[in-house]
Amino acid sequence: MTQLTKLVNGVRQNLTTLEISTRSAEEIDTLAGLVYSDWMNEIRALDVDMPRYIEDMMNAMGVNNFPEIMQERYNAKQDMRAEKPVL
Repeated sequence: MTQLTKLVNGVRQNLTTLEISTRSAEEIDTLAGLVYSDWMNEIRALDVDMPRYIEDMMNAMGVNNFPEIMQERYNAKQDMRAEKPVL
């Protein structure tokens, strides 16, 4: 395993276990944020064809009361919402 190091006053020192675990947690948080950001961008792209207020209207009135193309867009958004990453 590669030993992680840092520079302190120009001298290379090994990271402590606490520093390594803190750094790992920060990296996990950053990656989780990127996954969520990517998901949000995909939802925004779907909002062009199916805004949220139309989704809410379809929920209230029933999906089957709308044209097939609207049902497909609605289903795509619902599938995407089911895949929402947890932060």
